[in-house]
Amino acid sequence: MMDSGRLFDVLLDHRAPLVNAGMVTLLRDYQDLWLRTAPLDGIEPDVIIANYANGLAHLERLRGAATAPPSRVVILTHRHREWEVRTAISAGVRGYLPHDCAAAELVDAVRAVGAGAIHIHPSLLRTVAQGSQRLDLTSREHQVLSLIAQGCCNKIIARELGIEIGTVKSHVKGVFGKLGATARTHAVALANQRGLVN
Repeated sequence: MMDSGRLFDVLLDHRAPLVNAGMVTLLRDYQDLWLRTAPLDGIEPDVIIANYANGLAHLERLRGAATAPPSRVVILTHRHREWEVRTAISAGVRGYLPHDCAAAELVDAVRAVGAGAIHIHPSLLRTVAQGSQRLDLTSREHQVLSLIAQGCCNKIIARELGIEIGTVKSHVKGVFGKLGATARTHAVALANQRGLVN
């Protein structure tokens, strides 16, 4: 397999042993990737590929470490809601890929991140970009959205919040506009994707 001309020390630390085994099988033929599935005392890898929770845990551990340069984390996950991606990027993740990405993209991400770049899957970048365009919900709109997510109609929302039905309709319209939703179920789905409702 083609290599980058540089050797990258890669720690595979996905919580699912089967995923780790699959990554070993997919990546072992790449001459520029030195793979390991367990840490070596005192030797930090160039890149860590991990699931969401393990990746964030590595970043927290590395935050206090005095390694130079620190390991860079690539998250391989099924988590794709906007707030999850934002949280990981804010924590210092350098790569973020969905579980169903192609092996070639995983290799490209490891090489890019190992060289100091950032590699976020395009669909996840779109999710974050779309979310940042429309999320200025007021506290009242958050309350209305939460009640919509619970299945409440406008009349019940008005009673719960102590406001007029016309005011509820105005807030619902504002929520729809800011989320880019066309219906209540669509608004709830978009809000759930972005972590706005439980």
